[in-house]
Amino acid sequence: MKLRTWLTFVVPIVILVSSLAIMFIGRYQISHVSQHWKDVYALSSAQDIQSKIDSEAEKAKVIVETLLKNEDIVATFAEKDRDKLIELIMPYHEMYAKEFGLSQIHFHTPDVKSFLRTSNLQKYGDDLSSFRSDILEVKRTQKGVFATSIGVAGPQIRYVAPMIYNGEYIGSVEANVNLTEGFAKKLKGEAIVRVFFDEKGNKIDLMAKSKPELDDFTNLFDIDKLLKGEILSFVKGDYVYDAVPIKNFEGNVYAGVFQRVNVKEVVDAEKSSTIIQLVVSIAISIALAILSFIIGMRLKNNIAKLTEKMSLVANGDLSVSCDMQGKDEISEICKIMGDVTSSLRDATKNVVDQSNSIEILSGDLKLAADNLAHSAEGFKVSFGQVTESAQNASTSLNEATNSVQEVAMSATNIATAAQELSENANMMAQFAKNSSDAVSSIIQSIHQTKQKANETLKVVSSVADSAKNIKEIVDTINSISEQTNLLALNAAIEAARAGEAGRGFAVVADEIRKLAEESKVATGKIADILNGIQTGVEKADKATNETVNAISNVEKESEKVGKSLDEILKQITTVTNMVESLAASSQELSASAEEMSSALTTATNSIAEIVD
Repeated sequence: MKLRTWLTFVVPIVILVSSLAIMFIGRYQISHVSQHWKDVYALSSAQDIQSKIDSEAEKAKVIVETLLKNEDIVATFAEKDRDKLIELIMPYHEMYAKEFGLSQIHFHTPDVKSFLRTSNLQKYGDDLSSFRSDILEVKRTQKGVFATSIGVAGPQIRYVAPMIYNGEYIGSVEANVNLTEGFAKKLKGEAIVRVFFDEKGNKIDLMAKSKPELDDFTNLFDIDKLLKGEILSFVKGDYVYDAVPIKNFEGNVYAGVFQRVNVKEVVDAEKSSTIIQLVVSIAISIALAILSFIIGMRLKNNIAKLTEKMSLVANGDLSVSCDMQGKDEISEICKIMGDVTSSLRDATKNVVDQSNSIEILSGDLKLAADNLAHSAEGFKVSFGQVTESAQNASTSLNEATNSVQEVAMSATNIATAAQELSENANMMAQFAKNSSDAVSSIIQSIHQTKQKANETLKVVSSVADSAKNIKEIVDTINSISEQTNLLALNAAIEAARAGEAGRGFAVVADEIRKLAEESKVATGKIADILNGIQTGVEKADKATNETVNAISNVEKESEKVGKSLDEILKQITTVTNMVESLAASSQELSASAEEMSSALTTATNSIAEIVD
């Protein structure tokens, strides 16, 4: 394929196709990263819901452990003094109901009957053994257990622990924390807590929403999968949806926490990025294609003009002049060819003039010989040899003149062809060398980029590990803050009982409780920041892996281009050898021309002898 065809059609098409390919690859990567972020965010949200449920369960445990540390409460329950127990326990109920969303504190006798409910003081003595397997488990193992149940307001999570007095099991106590509107408001975005079955397994439909006006979006989930214990997460429209099942002590799902978070900003950003990339890519592709086409057409026209001029010179037309305007290599070649043609034209003219002079001199000699023949018939024999020599000299001169003209013409054609091939070979060699140097530089840059990408991948992995370690530390600090808060509340209760003597201690306890609350809020913010960091690190890790793969592919393609350039250099070497062969032929012709010039000199000397 000719060079001008490559420049006019192939190169613009390659540029356009490459730009479109880069555009579609970029669009795919943006979409892929966005979808990956949504999936990761959905999973993170589901884990956050489970973490909030676990946090509420931890609150129930802290309340129970606080009660068990109060010796008066334990002793009063052992004595079965309900009135005194009510007096001791109700301040705790009121405080924890306000701070932790406590619904009730419930004491059970060893025979699994209700002894005291802070939510309904008049109801007690009812048998719980038929449906409270968690209390039976605590009685059997004398170890605390977590459980969930359906209360009057909705689902609850509780912690049940045994009560030991003087080494004997005297019953159990539980603390119940509501998972209703207050809990739903703590979750991200919009949330619904939906109950499907009551404590006895009867089907019901009870909802607690984070906002009263919130529409019911729970039907978008596969409820059957949720009831089987699966955590559900998906993305639809501008929202990320999550659902986490809530199980009772027997492991059966009776309720679920549903959440949706608006990620419209991310979706709009993805669309905007896609549109901008599309417009910019199309504009750049069209501009590059037009520019390449214009340059190709210009080169094509200049090459066509140069080829036409060189064809005329090759056919022997030395009157050709090349006045191509421009500062590019092709214009320079055309100017040089014009100079060469002008020099050849002058040299040829000089040879023709010399031949004409010799031919005129030969005619004069012949005429003189004829005159001598007529004037001296007697000397015919003597001067016959002179006349014959003059005629032979004239003939030799004519033949030499023709030979010189033919040799000059051949030498001119060969010199022109050799000059053309030499210029083309030099241009091709320079172009190939520049391309080879560029490809070598590109391969080196790709290799360095690949090393940097691998180093980045290691750093991203290290950051991910550090984020996980920091999250564990934050969880520990959060747990300590909650414990500190409970201890401060207990200290405040004890200080209130001490009256005036405990007022100063109450102030200190209140300050400690405030510091614990502030620590809890701070650790919550840190946890949210860490979740964002971890999500970004995972996205960066994925994108870095894809970048390493893309760089490897580019490296392979660059090596192929290098091999192609090696083949081009081999072809250039072949062309150079041809030029050298033509140069040798020109030298041989030059030698022939010198021999003919010598013959002409000999003939001239012979004529001079005749004249003498």
